[in-house]
Amino acid sequence: MKIRSVFVSSVMQDYADRRAAARQTVQELGIEAALAEDFAAGPVHPRGQIMQSIQECDALLSLYGPRYGWDRSQSGLSPTEEEYHYARSLWKPIYVFIDRMEGGDWEPRQAVFLDKVHNWDTGVMRNEFRSLAELRSKIKAALTRSYQSPRCRAFIAEATVRGVQVGYREILETRLPAFDLLLHKPASGTHMTFDPHKLLAVIDGDAYTAEQIQRIAGLWKQSLLDFYKPSVWNQTSLEACMAVAVEANPHRLSPVALPWGRSASAGGYYGLIVDLKSCRVLHHDLAARDLGIKQWLLDPILLPALSEVSTTAGR
Repeated sequence: MKIRSVFVSSVMQDYADRRAAARQTVQELGIEAALAEDFAAGPVHPRGQIMQSIQECDALLSLYGPRYGWDRSQSGLSPTEEEYHYARSLWKPIYVFIDRMEGGDWEPRQAVFLDKVHNWDTGVMRNEFRSLAELRSKIKAALTRSYQSPRCRAFIAEATVRGVQVGYREILETRLPAFDLLLHKPASGTHMTFDPHKLLAVIDGDAYTAEQIQRIAGLWKQSLLDFYKPSVWNQTSLEACMAVAVEANPHRLSPVALPWGRSASAGGYYGLIVDLKSCRVLHHDLAARDLGIKQWLLDPILLPALSEVSTTAGR
């Protein structure tokens, strides 16, 4: 997704220089930075205001050092740990940077918390920094997605162009920021010629496990059902596809692992694997009646975008 705003999370004491470096780097990228020290005085309790800010931001940027922080809240957790868990519950991207600028022992509770952050199955990837310059460099790399493969970035850019050419527009879905691209084409026509809403979501499959992708797809489907109602003629109001782009494919994702088939009662939902190495679109058992997806998705957007990626990679 395009990151427009981040909430900077860390302990406050003795961290002014780290927080200032994070703020400056984020703002230099044209991204809004939300920090607790910027909040105006008011009647809202700090926890409520911070959690609201995290909900409104696109991502969480966390700086973790040896100290756990204040832990006398009602939850018994430090603000930084509460912020982390809340952002996880909202499926926000979390960018974690571990402070190695100073030596010393890590507080026991901080070590336990970082074990959760580092967990192989449920944690997130993180970077370490040993200077403010290194912190700034790694924040910039993370937020500009320079870690994402050139093929994946090229595919997303080309799919965006192809979609716009055939009447789609890019939208930002803040409730599910895992998506790298979300395109929408509004419904049109009358009773006899009704054409439902079309949505395409693209996600970097190399960054998520099959279980995580299934959860993301389920949450997105529920949000679509809540928003897109049947048409006034009680016809299908929606065709939606989540395209999972893979290149290294470290989690061995396959079409069988994707959660969506055809749901006649709630519109058409599709899950596809876009293999950036072989430049093929893979699906599992799409019935013949469902191949209308070729007309609105495969032929005008995905296949031409893959063709361009293949041509570029071969140069």
